[in-house]
Amino acid sequence: MAGLLLKKYDGKVPNTLEELINLPGVGRKTANIVLATVFNKDVIGVDVHVHRISNRFGIVKTKKPEETEKQLMKIIEKKYWKKLNIAMVSYGQTLCFPRNPECNKCPVKKYCMQIGL
Repeated sequence: MAGLLLKKYDGKVPNTLEELINLPGVGRKTANIVLATVFNKDVIGVDVHVHRISNRFGIVKTKKPEETEKQLMKIIEKKYWKKLNIAMVSYGQTLCFPRNPECNKCPVKKYCMQIGL
């Protein structure tokens, strides 16, 4: 990838989703994380945590992460988009596990529909 960046982009990381996802090994989530953190763009990086937790809470009802991204962009205020991934990843790694989530310790349990549990 380094060679490709040097050759095609003059050594600079591209700043569009389309260009980033065309790089080898870069998917939509990684591209969006780069856009948010490196280029300060308002995007939502949807990984397994964001997808699972959004569906578990009943915020969205989607089958694929890309669908989750589109739905979240419709309902979450833009000012929160960049921080949504890191917040949900942290939450998913500490409380809202895929199996055996620690609902009894969850500070936002009353807002969760617990879909899939």
